[in-house]
Amino acid sequence: MVNNDLDPYNLNIIEEANKLRIQNNLLDPYFNLINFLDLHNSDERAVLCPLPNDSPELIACEGSCSPFQKIIYIREADYNRLVDLSKNPNLQLTALDKRLRFTIAHELGHVVLIGNDASYLFFRKEGKELPPYKDPEKQANCFAAALLVPSFYYLPVFCKLSVEEVADMCKASIACTRRQLGLYQMLLEIYPNSPRIRMLLGGDLI
Repeated sequence: MVNNDLDPYNLNIIEEANKLRIQNNLLDPYFNLINFLDLHNSDERAVLCPLPNDSPELIACEGSCSPFQKIIYIREADYNRLVDLSKNPNLQLTALDKRLRFTIAHELGHVVLIGNDASYLFFRKEGKELPPYKDPEKQANCFAAALLVPSFYYLPVFCKLSVEEVADMCKASIACTRRQLGLYQMLLEIYPNSPRIRMLLGGDLI
């Protein structure tokens, strides 16, 4: 039985998250999403659009996106909070701040991945059941977690630290960090001799 976390499609998604970081020279463990979306939108990845706090588009969610138009929507209050945090790196992030970072990274995942394989849209329209690794929400979650807790730091740095220390470096939640570190360790255990996996985990940086 295929482990959904280890399906080659999801490995491709992790590589897409790494590629976005590397192409934009954003290699620090902490990925400043606000700065990236405000300052790097010339690469046509996405534009961050704050909406009024009572906007009907965000009544039932913290964020949404128009992937083909490459627009990510969040509440104005949340945007202002994250802007303050991006300008003051010494400020302590709350659990809500970290969840908002994951939400934006998730929506960015929809924008990035829609250009790679939009076949799941047709599956959805036809009412067909999707395998978990092709579910667009799971794909976006995979992208967000890999963007916030980058795999290429695993062998050089992360594997020597506690979950709490890595979460603090990446400004990610404990749950997200624990899952990613567990996934990276699992990849290494299952594919110990794979050049692709070792490169994915930063083996070429040791």
